[in-house]
Amino acid sequence: MPRAEPPSGPRLDLFARACGFTARETELLGHLSAGADTRTIAGRTGLSEHTVGDHLKSMFDKAD
Repeated sequence: MPRAEPPSGPRLDLFARACGFTARETELLGHLSAGADTRTIAGRTGLSEHTVGDHLKSMFDKAD
């Protein structure tokens, strides 16, 4: 199954840059903003749910 492109836009990009998110974290942010849960994000990106969770923890730390 091909990877689904997450929503993006200037506000998401600005927030991601301000927080210092990696490209992968920015991608996950797009999926989150569209309402996807961890399982859905894992399926769309080819990552395990555990790896998605690790990225989310990192994002929460960076966003404070």
